[in-house]
Amino acid sequence: MLKRDDTENHPIALWRRAIVVARIKLASDDLTPAEQHELWQSIDCREWFIKIVASDYAAELEQIDRDIEAALRTKKTVPTACPQMVDLGGGGEGRPRDQE
Repeated sequence: MLKRDDTENHPIALWRRAIVVARIKLASDDLTPAEQHELWQSIDCREWFIKIVASDYAAELEQIDRDIEAALRTKKTVPTACPQMVDLGGGGEGRPRDQE
């Protein structure tokens, strides 16, 4: 089990950030059904990984909710997912760069 670590490059923090980005994108962008499906798959997979490796799954879900609220409240730029992931512009959230 991975202990909770809010450092930017910790795997759980990266997965949480990707979930925040995807959920905000789902709520605020005009997406095709295929794009919505891809984002939900991304969210489901990352939540599953967090559930398996996190020592406190409920706390991680709460942190995701707080991060979404903070991003929407401050209207700051939505955090990018992971450095090795591309934006949904054409290839889809969660697709590694080498698969574009």
